[in-house]
Amino acid sequence: MIITHFGGSRQKWRFIDKYRYQHKEFELIGITSFSGGPCDYWENIDYNISTGKIIYSNEVEDCDTGEAKIIKRENETFYFKLRKKPLLQNRNEVSTRIFSPKYKMELLNL
Repeated sequence: MIITHFGGSRQKWRFIDKYRYQHKEFELIGITSFSGGPCDYWENIDYNISTGKIIYSNEVEDCDTGEAKIIKRENETFYFKLRKKPLLQNRNEVSTRIFSPKYKMELLNL
């Protein structure tokens, strides 16, 4: 089962939770987060909870010359295993903060 939330005007955002029915419950197995806006930044985080693999990318754009030009790129892939997978029924009750080892910033707060 996939649950998607999205919105924004100039700044766009989208969050996707992926669940699998296993062990008689819907377990969260993946999260995708996307946000940003033109002439600002575009950030994408994909977390495969089943494998622990997190892929992070960020591009910063500058439009001072009249067209979008990428002035900074960040990319990182690392692994983080949750002790227990969140379930559909307690998705917002569990809180685990995940930080980027390379960029030293919070990427996700589950």
